[in-house]
Amino acid sequence: MNKINLINLFFIAYLSCFFISCKKNIHLDASYEEDYHKNYNYFNFTNDLVAHFPHKDQLFENSSFVIDTSGYYNTEEFNLTVRNCKSLINNIKKRYANKKIYSINDSCLIAVNDFLIKSKLIFSDEIKDKKSKVPLHCNADFAVIPNFWDENLNYRDDSTICKLKKDFKYIIIESKKGIFSDKIDLGFSSMPDEIKHGYSRGLSFSDTQDVLIYWLIIW
Repeated sequence: MNKINLINLFFIAYLSCFFISCKKNIHLDASYEEDYHKNYNYFNFTNDLVAHFPHKDQLFENSSFVIDTSGYYNTEEFNLTVRNCKSLINNIKKRYANKKIYSINDSCLIAVNDFLIKSKLIFSDEIKDKKSKVPLHCNADFAVIPNFWDENLNYRDDSTICKLKKDFKYIIIESKKGIFSDKIDLGFSSMPDEIKHGYSRGLSFSDTQDVLIYWLIIW
C-alpha cells in the first residue's frame, strides 16, 4: 500500500470532525451532541482537563471539533472551534482577564510537534528524529500550545510554529509536566527535556478571523 493511501486510512481512523450550523445549542443533532459528550468524557478524568470546554448542552452553532486519541504522533488532542462569535470571544477575554495573553512572537511560546504541516505529513516512525523549535531567549517557563496544522485553510498559516495566522492570541489556562496518557511513548519526545512530557490546555482566538478554539494537548 502506498503512503498516500496509508495517510488516508490514518485520517479516517483517527479524526472525528463535525461541522454544524454562534447560537447556543437548541436544535443540534443528537448524534453530534452524543459524540462530543463521549469525547469530552474521555478527557474529563481526574485532572479535569477539559473543564474549560462547553458541556454538550452548551454547544454552539458554526462549530466543529477534532479529536485525536490514537497517539499516532505521540500526542492526544481535543480541539473545539467556534466561528462567527465576537460576543463569545469578548466573554472569554473577561473570564480569563487574570491570565496572560500570548501572541505568536512571544519569546517563550513553543508548539508541540511544530514540524507537522498538512501538505507534508510524516509517518509516526519519522517523528523520533524531529524536534520542536526551542525558544532561545525565554527567561521564564515555556508556554506550550498545540500545532493546529489541521485547522481550516481560511485561518491557517504554515509559516508559524502553530500553523495559525499571526493575529491569533493564546490563553494558557493550565500546563503541567508529567505523564497523563498511556498512549504516550516515554522513549522519545519532540519537546525540550524540561518539558519532555505533559499537558497544556487553553484557548486561541482571533478578533480579525472571528474564531475561537478551545484546546487540550497531551504529549
